[in-house]
Amino acid sequence: MDHGGWDHPAINYGTDHRERDSPIINCGKDHGGWDRPVINCGKDHGGWDRPAITFGKDHGGWDRPAINCGKDHSGWDRTTVDGINEGKDHGGWDTHVINWGEDHGRWERPIINCGKDHSGWDRPAIIFGKHHRGWDSPRINYGKDHGGWDSPTINYGTDHGGWDSPAINYGTDQGGWERPIINEGKDHGRWERPIIN
Repeated sequence: MDHGGWDHPAINYGTDHRERDSPIINCGKDHGGWDRPVINCGKDHGGWDRPAITFGKDHGGWDRPAINCGKDHSGWDRTTVDGINEGKDHGGWDTHVINWGEDHGRWERPIINCGKDHSGWDRPAIIFGKHHRGWDSPRINYGKDHGGWDSPTINYGTDHGGWDSPAINYGTDQGGWERPIINEGKDHGRWERPIIN
């Protein structure tokens, strides 16, 4: 179990008790809050400005992407993506771009395709091919990455983060201020950061 605080993530595989601006991430069910990502392998109940990411169905909210491997029902200021195509996708303002090929990001939008997700403003672009980065946008690939200011480094090896920059890998991660830590190993959390593994 986890009993969170303000801007404190609570993450486990069972029950979660949280407060405002605290992400809940597990492999079961999730009941969200304000400006928080919901990431799991099952169902998703969204909130305001939050991505809903599952492998099944998704029912979106205001300025929120709906991303899954099936159908997509869009909301306000969002494009409708009939599932996730294997070709190209052209998004709009506050709307996600999801495909298997190229990715062109916009403001306050996650880019997610059958891989990993990290959402919100200052967000990453995650694809299986190319990556075009912008301001406060991470680089994510299968090799090595050396980031900049407000830009994460995400790979399969070692990661050394910076200010407002996530460190995501398959090993150990020691985070900083407002940074997600995502791996399959250990996690040491800080202020306003999701923990996803």
